[in-house]
Amino acid sequence: MYATNYLEKSFLNIMKNITLTAPNEVYAGLYITNPGEEGKGVEVNYKGYERQVIKFNNASESDGQIQIKNLNQINFPQSPTDAGTITYIGISDSKLGGNMLAYGKLVEDLDIRSGESPVLMAEEVVVFSTGQLSKTYKKKLLHVFKGESIQGVKPHLALFNGNPESGGAELLGDNYERVAIEFKSPEESSSGQSIISNSHEVIFNRPSTDWGVWNFTAVMDNKTNGEPIWIYDRGIVKELKRGYMPKADIGALKFAMN
Repeated sequence: MYATNYLEKSFLNIMKNITLTAPNEVYAGLYITNPGEEGKGVEVNYKGYERQVIKFNNASESDGQIQIKNLNQINFPQSPTDAGTITYIGISDSKLGGNMLAYGKLVEDLDIRSGESPVLMAEEVVVFSTGQLSKTYKKKLLHVFKGESIQGVKPHLALFNGNPESGGAELLGDNYERVAIEFKSPEESSSGQSIISNSHEVIFNRPSTDWGVWNFTAVMDNKTNGEPIWIYDRGIVKELKRGYMPKADIGALKFAMN
């Protein structure tokens, strides 16, 4: 399934210290057309139809992806007439109207005939998170569908030797410390992704001693300790010796959701 613009921007705004307040319950709806990034597809509309509560399991890793699945079979009311062909499902924060959080295409289209009750089987609805988000924050994002809010943070940039989720160590030195990042408001790119970027230069102290090898960069959710939010493999190794001052220009730090 794909996150809508609403969910993407709500999540990215946690980087601006704005809490993402999760809905108490989320609802599955059936759509004749693709809801798209705006979550505005044509929803089926037969007499008695209504969205149904959908409950998810805890996020877990499978085949390298962090994902959640619906716990139980979801039964929609019986249709008294032929109601059309369902091609997409959407997950929204309200039984009526509200905001769509995610949408996805059915593996097989579903024709609703008179007297039939549409059904989504247990574990048929899978929502997953990929990309450069840390595993911790992938799980936090997915648990929004379980009613768990995400506290806004004051992000800081940190330098690592190795992936911080795989035992990598943060650099050390006499005057090394993480640097606060200020972000612009999220924007939608031409590709449909919601992107957030830094609004000010991010400049580390100039090392007064060797800091060690730098090959991973992480956006952390606290000035000290805390968890990584985004993890970036630089692809190259840089030895930070005395006098070299790492910095990121305005707009150089870009993080996307889709």
